[in-house]
Order: sequence, then C-alpha cells, then structure tokens
Amino acid sequence: MELCEEWRAGGLADDVRHQMFGHADPIQGEMELGCDFLRLGQEERWDSPRERYLEAARNWALLLQVDSDDGDNGPGWMWGDGGRVYFWIHRKDLAAGAFNRAIAIEQCY
Repeated sequence: MELCEEWRAGGLADDVRHQMFGHADPIQGEMELGCDFLRLGQEERWDSPRERYLEAARNWALLLQVDSDDGDNGPGWMWGDGGRVYFWIHRKDLAAGAFNRAIAIEQCY
C-alpha cells in the first residue's frame, strides 16, 4: 500500500481516471453486488454466499467511470472529496437498450 501511495504522490500515476467500459477502478470496493441488490429492491447484505458475488460480477457492466477532474486543464468536477462516479448496467438491460435502468454510484476517499 505504501508503494502505491508513493507512486501516486510522485506523479508517476495518471491522477485522472475517466473511462468507458472495462474494469472499474474502485475507491471503496467492488460495486456489482450492491448494484444487484438495488436492481432487485433488496437490502444490501454483504454476508452473501460467494456465488452471489461471482454472479453479480458476471451480470454487471461498467458503462462509464467519471473521476474528479478539477485540475488546470479539467472541467472542474469534484465528486465528494476527490472521488469518482460510476455508471453500471445489468447485462440484460444493456442487451435490451434499457439505459434508464442504469445505476450511478459515487465513491470517495
């Protein structure tokens, strides 16, 4: 952990991490299971069986990750205390073009 913090502090890492699709760069942990609970209208339970985590990871796709970007050349966005906003969609909703069912999650440091 110290090595990663030193790497970031030294300016070697890209501080702004906007992206579309792919794997999220979470700040506070994985979000797929939380998205699953929201979609089903259930209360979050983090003591779920391992298979529930794996199924959620397979069923959710990251649409967009928008990082805080208030630097000299950025648009001036600040999510919380330097966090990110993530937009997720269930793969069935993606296939159906049901983007109105996407879920937004903000995570901060």
